[in-house]
Amino acid sequence: ALDSKLDNLLASHETHWHNYYSKTGAFISIPETWLEGFYYIQMYKMGSAMRAWGPVLDNTGPWLFTPTSWADIHWDLNIQLAYMPTLASNHADLGLSLVG
Repeated sequence: ALDSKLDNLLASHETHWHNYYSKTGAFISIPETWLEGFYYIQMYKMGSAMRAWGPVLDNTGPWLFTPTSWADIHWDLNIQLAYMPTLASNHADLGLSLVG
């Protein structure tokens, strides 16, 4: 029974990433390899941290476990920059977490 649950979890995980990158449609090549790497890590972070039905994404994302005053949500450049790639990458649905 446990193997079946793990298989289902793995299949769900693989389906999420397949759908995410298929929708992005942005496998790009940039002469500056550091910039291309930066692009891909930002796409990965967005796909990891945002869900249309999830909470708003702040500076720390969902990975901060130590309380800090920096985890406040303010409509400022930090939040705006976190959500800017949602439209350009064909993931406008992820932006719904900002207004949901």
